[in-house]
Amino acid sequence: MGERQFADWLKNASRMEDVHERQELVKELRNKLDLHRDLAVAGEELRARLVPQRVLEWSESAMLLPETLRYVVAALAVAVAVAAIYYGTTEIYLPFLSVLIVEAVLRRFLEKRANGALTKLDCNAEGLLLFSKILQRIESESFETKRLKELAVELKTGGERASSAVKKLARIVYWVDGRDSLLAKILEWLFAYTLQVAFAAEAWKRRHGKQLRRWMAIAGEMEALISLATYAYEHPKDVFPKIVEAKSAEARFEGEALGHQLRRACCW
Repeated sequence: MGERQFADWLKNASRMEDVHERQELVKELRNKLDLHRDLAVAGEELRARLVPQRVLEWSESAMLLPETLRYVVAALAVAVAVAAIYYGTTEIYLPFLSVLIVEAVLRRFLEKRANGALTKLDCNAEGLLLFSKILQRIESESFETKRLKELAVELKTGGERASSAVKKLARIVYWVDGRDSLLAKILEWLFAYTLQVAFAAEAWKRRHGKQLRRWMAIAGEMEALISLATYAYEHPKDVFPKIVEAKSAEARFEGEALGHQLRRACCW
């Protein structure tokens, strides 16, 4: 995410105001060494575990299950538990059998949609947990610059923090990955496990699906800024260029003792 953001800055022209703001952000971030370290460690692990575009394709895709039936499926799961207890105490099996039949019919009716909803949720749960840690680290940091404050606040606005929401999505992915286990097969027969998980995934997407792209953009922007801040910390003698309004149509550079890092490396 940070690499894409950094590449975008390099490939596209920026307004002078944006350049000045970015320099101020880097100046604030360059001494936050704990933040540098935490994001670097988590980001390196995240690189191999999460493909952002794949998650975004799912989060922004169309809903496949009707929301109203979620409560019906949940009620049936409760009914199965109650009917099982009733059967165990009275040995009257008809209520238990009736609920199972209704569940079987509903599973048959929604099976294709449920499997389609979960097939698109093809990502790594551990990667989502790492992404959640990155968001949580940004949320917990104190900033002075207006822009950085706005980014951190944006992750905490709404009814739930971004880090907490992504952590819940990771839990749902664990449930998806566990569908082939023996316990899941038993729960499938009793409580319509696949339907329950599919409805949980759709509920998350309905609530947070459109926000996920923005959360990733914030994390990417922060990572790109931290990269520049790390360089600024490690090379304190390197100056920030002063960008001014052009007095003529021609682009102009003015400087003393100009050099380039690549050429310097070659000379060494």
